[in-house]
Amino acid sequence: MPCCSYATFSALSHAHRGDRFEQQDVAIERFRRFASEKNIHITLVVHPRKEDEGIRLGLSSIFGSAKATQEADLVTILQNDGEVKYLDVRKNRYDGELGIVPLSFSQHTSAFYEDPDLMATIKQRMANAASKKGSFGR
Repeated sequence: MPCCSYATFSALSHAHRGDRFEQQDVAIERFRRFASEKNIHITLVVHPRKEDEGIRLGLSSIFGSAKATQEADLVTILQNDGEVKYLDVRKNRYDGELGIVPLSFSQHTSAFYEDPDLMATIKQRMANAASKKGSFGR
């Protein structure tokens, strides 16, 4: 599965003249067309903008132009509220299913794994944050 870091692409785009976001849009269009023509999945890693501590990241948190999320078939965000981490599926053109996948880290395997025991903790933290003005409301 091809994977390209949006940060790497952004750094490379500085070498060319023209609007950076326009260049990113063109690259994303080309990635999308290539993936469609070859019937493959391309993973594009996009770093979020800086957000206030405790704010749940959303589609609008994606750095760069909106084209990255508009053209994507699948958008997942690695959320970290300071205590727990989880994958947050924010867009899914394949079957429309959205949701969260709680993650824990195994020191033994040096890898993250799905941790269903954290689901209740994450939902409670999301509910608590939503009740505070400006948090988790995106």
